[in-house]
Amino acid sequence: MKQIIDYEFNFKENVGEILEYMDCGKNALNYNVISILGSQSTGKSTLLNSLFGTNFKVMDKMSVGYCQTTKGLWLGVRDNDLRSPLLVWDVEGTDSLERGEDRITFENRAALFSLAISDCMIINIPLLNLTTYSSSNFGLLKTILNSWFSLKLGENEQGEFKTTLIFAIRDITINDNDEMLSKKINQILDLLWSQVMEVNKSQLNNSGGTNNSFITNMRSLHDVFEVKVYGVPSFPNEREGFFDVIGKVKSEIVHSILPKNYSRSIPIDGYEMYCKTIWNCIVNCEELNIPSQVKMISKFRCEKTKDDILGKMKLKIRNLKRSMEKKELEYYDFQNITYDILNESMHDYFEVTGRYDSEMTLKTSVSMLVLFFIEFKDAVNTRMSAERQILRECKNILEYYCKDNQDIIDENDVKLYSNNIEDIIFDSNIWFEKELKKFDHLSLKWVTECPIQISKYGLVEQISSQCIPEILSKIEKSNSNYKSTEYSEILVNYNTNDQRKLFNETLEIQSRKIQEKLMQEFFESLIKDIIREITKIFNEFGFTNPKSTINDFWMKAGESILKIHNFLFSKYETKWSNLLKGSSVLDEYTCTDDLGEEIAIQLIVRLILFIQQQSKYFHIQIIERFKKEFEIDEDGVPRQWIGEDSNILKELFINSKNNALSIIGVFKLGKCIFEIFEPRFSGFYSKIVEHPEIECISLLLKNQSTNIELPAINCPLDESSYIYILPESTIHEIETKSIQEITGIYSKAQLLQSTGKQPQNIPWWMYLLLIFFGFDELMYILTSPFILTLLLVIGAFVYSYLTGNLPLFYNCSHKIVIISSKFLHFLTGILHNSLESRNNKFNYKQNNKL
Repeated sequence: MKQIIDYEFNFKENVGEILEYMDCGKNALNYNVISILGSQSTGKSTLLNSLFGTNFKVMDKMSVGYCQTTKGLWLGVRDNDLRSPLLVWDVEGTDSLERGEDRITFENRAALFSLAISDCMIINIPLLNLTTYSSSNFGLLKTILNSWFSLKLGENEQGEFKTTLIFAIRDITINDNDEMLSKKINQILDLLWSQVMEVNKSQLNNSGGTNNSFITNMRSLHDVFEVKVYGVPSFPNEREGFFDVIGKVKSEIVHSILPKNYSRSIPIDGYEMYCKTIWNCIVNCEELNIPSQVKMISKFRCEKTKDDILGKMKLKIRNLKRSMEKKELEYYDFQNITYDILNESMHDYFEVTGRYDSEMTLKTSVSMLVLFFIEFKDAVNTRMSAERQILRECKNILEYYCKDNQDIIDENDVKLYSNNIEDIIFDSNIWFEKELKKFDHLSLKWVTECPIQISKYGLVEQISSQCIPEILSKIEKSNSNYKSTEYSEILVNYNTNDQRKLFNETLEIQSRKIQEKLMQEFFESLIKDIIREITKIFNEFGFTNPKSTINDFWMKAGESILKIHNFLFSKYETKWSNLLKGSSVLDEYTCTDDLGEEIAIQLIVRLILFIQQQSKYFHIQIIERFKKEFEIDEDGVPRQWIGEDSNILKELFINSKNNALSIIGVFKLGKCIFEIFEPRFSGFYSKIVEHPEIECISLLLKNQSTNIELPAINCPLDESSYIYILPESTIHEIETKSIQEITGIYSKAQLLQSTGKQPQNIPWWMYLLLIFFGFDELMYILTSPFILTLLLVIGAFVYSYLTGNLPLFYNCSHKIVIISSKFLHFLTGILHNSLESRNNKFNYKQNNKL
């Protein structure tokens, strides 16, 4: 076994060494040639070894796994037990993963070579691949069938010998039989043959050939090919059945299938040169004396030329795309560059392929043009994508929208923008229409003028069928006459629908941003006005006036809110209508009634938020309200507590305190406040309670209790018809802080009433005199902890009594005693643990001594 054609397509001088093993004369014709084709790793070498006793290398799954075993073309000889010597070609499997993109070239060459040199060809097909196109090699088989016509026209037009195609269907099961498989194979072959026959008969008729009577009279594939189909069981699973079929197939090949002499009439001593010449012609794409090579060579040479031209133009196309992406080219530059690329490519292509089959040449030229148009389309879409990128990356979309540099604007168009953002009238539909019109106008500028060869060879219709509408939007004749030719000049426009869709999506996104920005500006202005008016309501109401009640506040607040609502609605109604005009992206608001509801919601929400903010310092107003009633009489004269009856003082304190604390009811919002808008806006109360800016209200409604006794709002509702706008703990904190301050004021009044003196504050200079004149005594006291502590306690007591802060002194003293007790307890524990540890160590040492 020798490798005749290696993995790199090189023909080795080894055929002569194989022929030396043949027992026949130099000029003998009594030998036969058989070859096998099939997909990789389907058992071709195993089949040949079993049929003819050859020793081709087979795949060893256990040691190397699944991989390519046969590389190139190998030749073996078998002359024992046969009617005549047999040359067996083991061909590398098709559909090879190892070859990658190079596999098609090798498959076509190997198939053409096998057809040219073989009396019989075995097509090895796994049963599972029988219904596929590529893995079953039916595509390659169609090429083989197509190549036969030219092969037989030169020599055997009378059909003296039919090349035999043996289909070995591998790994059949008990349910498969040769009749069923043969029917399927013949069905596929008839389909392929009818396609090939139609093309070749047309070619013969057009060529005006005289020796084509045999071809025109052929009715089926079986006029030129013998077809045999054998089902072969699995070798590893059904060895006995496998060898039974092998014996049958071998017998039929030897005794009935193979001819007596080599069908190509090449003597044995010229066989090596014959094979070498054919292979070199195939590899070098030279015209063979055997016409059977024309089709395959034409296809190969056309594809090869196309690939070479595409590779040659690759750099130019890359530079074109880069320039389009950077917006460096105008539309006329693009037209000139693309024309030069197409013109040079078509000239070079037809210069090389013009002598080959015209149908294959034109077909391949169209496929090359399609690839060029795809690249040009990508370049145009890259340029159009840059327009979308500008819009998408615009930081200030309002500035982009308001710019006065649109390319296509009619004089009577509605003004869509203004220098003042509040006066902008945004209509998304009009904006979409204008921007898309600009996009379409720009995309139509990118045109390519096709070279004259397209009209000369009549390729317009084929290009249209393959390129419109996916690649090209239209193909039309040029109206320019600056070139006088007998053929029409063709212009093509490119499909930019994908970029147009993306551009439209970007417009929608940016349109939403514009609308949201305008809405944001609108509501910011509206809320500022609302906050200003709400602040007036709160500030103008006299919470510190003892005669005012919380019911007065809510009554006035309700009236003011209704007036503010009407005022703001009339102020913003026109602006609101302008915002909603032509909007196609914001569905939250649809009419002017939405504005009224939104203003009402914002009024109540901002009122609640404002009251919540005022809670931080609300105790000051409570204290001021208490002072105005407790310290000033009805005539506005400050009260004098000296000699006042203590019971009267106490009663006045209680009344003033309760009156002052009554305004805490402002944090208890009556539901009647919602009745202002509830009839007009359905579900108004729920919208307020569920508003995201005051989420705490929903939580308070779930946990609300009636432990805090606050004055109820004077409305025709029961006690449950109110909601807290602050947590109970916060309200309690405000109340506690206020009571502490009020109690301090009351304590001073009590002191004045009982002693007749105001609490005295010791001036700071008295402390300086004491330090200056009693330095030695002071140092003595400071160095004596017991005396110092006693004096500090006595001094603090006296100071608290004189300043009226005695309750504060009691509270602080109580806290100091608690802290001191805890600290002493902690120290006692440490000392106890230390002494106990020391005793344990002492006892341990005494025990060790004993």
